[in-house]
Amino acid sequence: MGFIAPAGRTSSVNFEGKIFQVQTEFVTRPNPKVVSSIILDGKLIHKVEKMWKGKLNEENQEKLEQFLKKEHESVTRALKKNPFDFLSGEEGEFKDQIEKLSLLKEIENPFILRYNGSILYPEKKEDEFLKGLSKILAQALRLGQALTDSSKIGEIRSGVLEYPPHRIIWVYYNEKLWGVFLKKGSPIDDTIKTMGSLIQGSNE
Repeated sequence: MGFIAPAGRTSSVNFEGKIFQVQTEFVTRPNPKVVSSIILDGKLIHKVEKMWKGKLNEENQEKLEQFLKKEHESVTRALKKNPFDFLSGEEGEFKDQIEKLSLLKEIENPFILRYNGSILYPEKKEDEFLKGLSKILAQALRLGQALTDSSKIGEIRSGVLEYPPHRIIWVYYNEKLWGVFLKKGSPIDDTIKTMGSLIQGSNE
C-alpha cells in the first residue's frame, strides 16, 4: 500500500469567551514535520513545529500517527494550561491589573483564578499550594452562586476565605475571580470596596 501521510487533528479550547482552534497536520516539504497551528478569530496567532526524524515508509506509519497525536495533545494541553503563552498582549494586560492591586497597602500577593480552575499568580508558589487554593476558591465561588440563586440576599460577588494561616479576599468580576491575601489587621469591607473599584476601572 505504501506510505500515507497521517490525518490531521483539530481541537477547540475555550478561554474566557475566546475560542481557540488547534490544527495539527503532517507536512513533508521541505522537511518532514508535524505543524500545530493555533487560530483565534480566523487568524493564525502561533505555530509549533516538531521535526520527524524517521523514514517515511509503511513500517513507520503507526509510529508517525502516534507522533502526530502526541504533539497535538501536547500543544492543546499547553494552551489550556496557560493561554498567555500564545497571546502576546494578554499577559501584559494581566500584569498591569495585578500591579494596580499591588498598590493597596492592606493586601499582598494578588492573583486571578480563571474559569478552568488554574491560577495566574505572579509569585512563585508550590503546585500543591496553588492546587489546594484553586479548589477551595472554586467551591467558595459555587457557594456564592448557589446562595445568589436560592436566596433573597442579592447577588454575591465577593467574600472572605479563611485559608489558615491566610485570610483571602475574593471579588468576582468579568468572568474571573480576583483574589488577594489580606494583611493582619486590615479592614475587610473597605478593602473589598477598594478592590472592586480598582478591578472595574482596570477592565473598562
